[in-house]
Amino acid sequence: MAADNFDWNDREVIAVPEQQAIAVYTNPHHQVVLRFHDADEQEDRWVVIAPEHVDRLCKALQVEAAHAMKQKEANDNE
Repeated sequence: MAADNFDWNDREVIAVPEQQAIAVYTNPHHQVVLRFHDADEQEDRWVVIAPEHVDRLCKALQVEAAHAMKQKEANDNE
């Protein structure tokens, strides 16, 4: 999906619904874009990532998510 044709109603590009929606697509410069929907309909925010860094980013996100889930579980058990 091209950035100039972006549509928040296209559920195929939304990776994380119900919180601040996050869409993932490739821009015309062949970069990966994470686009964050602004619920107040101001201006969306985005992060542009060179494709060669996506695997490292995903691994870092998984490490942080596992850490956060362990902390949440520990707090829930207190």
